Amino acid sequence: MSHLTIHFPDEHEDLVIQSLCRRFGYRPVLLDENDEEVPNPISAADFAKSRVVDWIKSQVRKAQTEKLITQTEMEVESQVDSIPFD
Repeated sequence: MSHLTIHFPDEHEDLVIQSLCRRFGYRPVLLDENDEEVPNPISAADFAKSRVVDWIKSQVRKAQTEKLITQTEMEVESQVDSIPFD
């Protein structure tokens, strides 16, 4: 399995993780079914990682969709251009 690894200095870990959590809406405390506050079972780091993975997937989907659209447009253009009009 391939890996995509991002390295940054340890002293910036809190800055990076907290910034991603803030950007993507992480909540350290949630409400349970009784409207009581409970700690979020997902750590801030795991949340940040999952949002980055989701973003990467979204970008791959967009790129592949754009590629297929371009290919389809070229095929249609070629088909239309091959129609012999007099």
